[in-house]
Amino acid sequence: MPSVVSIFQRIYFHFILKYFNLWRSVKYDHVYLHPASDGLELYQGLNEYFVYYNHELHHLGIGRRIPADLYKPAA
Repeated sequence: MPSVVSIFQRIYFHFILKYFNLWRSVKYDHVYLHPASDGLELYQGLNEYFVYYNHELHHLGIGRRIPADLYKPAA
C-alpha cells in the first residue's frame, strides 16, 4: 500500500503538470500570437482566451467535449 507521502507527491505532481499544460496553452495560443501593449490589454485578451478555452474549445482529455458543458450539469 502506498504511503501518504507518495500519494501526496502524486497529487502534487498531477496538479503541477496540469497547471503547466494550461500555461503552455495560454502562452502559445494567445500571449505569443497577440502581444499586449499594456496590462489592461493583456487582462482583456486573457479574459477572452479563457472564455474561449472553457466554453468553446473541445478538450481531448475529456473526450473532445467542452468543459463548461460538463461543469454546468454537475454544479
